[in-house]
Formats: sequence, C-alpha cells, structure tokens
Amino acid sequence: MLEHLLWPVLGLMLYATFTLVPLNHLRDAFRDGRFLAAAVLGNFVLIPILA
Repeated sequence: MLEHLLWPVLGLMLYATFTLVPLNHLRDAFRDGRFLAAAVLGNFVLIPILA
C-alpha cells in the first residue's frame, strides 16, 4: 500500500523543496492563484523555451 503513495508524496516534497515553500504552508501555496500561475508559466512555458 505504501508503494502507491511513494510518487505523490515524493512529488509534493520536491515541489516544496524547489519552490522554497515549507510543507506546513503548502496548502496556502496551492490556494494562491498568482503563485500557482507563475510556477506553471515558468516551469511549462519559459524554461522549455529557454532550454
């Protein structure tokens, strides 16, 4: 059962690490529309164009 939780938990931990959001504020980060839009725009539009 724990094997199925490994990838989602790892994804959340990596997201929190690379966005410098503490895990106890992760819920607030997902509710902040501007932060989420900037993260999506940067990760899926700007970085691929630069790469």
